[in-house]
Amino acid sequence: MTRHHIYLVSVCFALVTINVPTRAAQFAGGSGTADDPYHIATAEQLDALGADPTCWDKYFKLIADIDLSGYGPAGFHTIGYWVTSKNYKAFTGVFDGDGHSISGFTGACSASRTGSASLTSTSGAISASLSSE
Repeated sequence: MTRHHIYLVSVCFALVTINVPTRAAQFAGGSGTADDPYHIATAEQLDALGADPTCWDKYFKLIADIDLSGYGPAGFHTIGYWVTSKNYKAFTGVFDGDGHSISGFTGACSASRTGSASLTSTSGAISASLSSE
């Protein structure tokens, strides 16, 4: 490999590295593992979880009560989705509510879904207090 090729590969790698946001920046801490779950402290961070299906197999811990009343029915990125039995993506990670609550969610839920309107899971573990108040 010539010096020019090595330089070009290095520049491309640097550009890709710079432009890829870290998940840690999306959340209030953690690395997404069982021993160090991602921390969620705000409605924006919970929305970021819904917006990134590539992290729906990770570990999360709620570290504060969250009020979603600032989001309208179409404004919140749901965590998991179900269109048909062949078109779905479920949350398969672990979501520990740690005694905190998620309130103020307004949204539609079809009769074919089970669980909360905002969190669909088929094999993950969910422990949270969801309130319609």
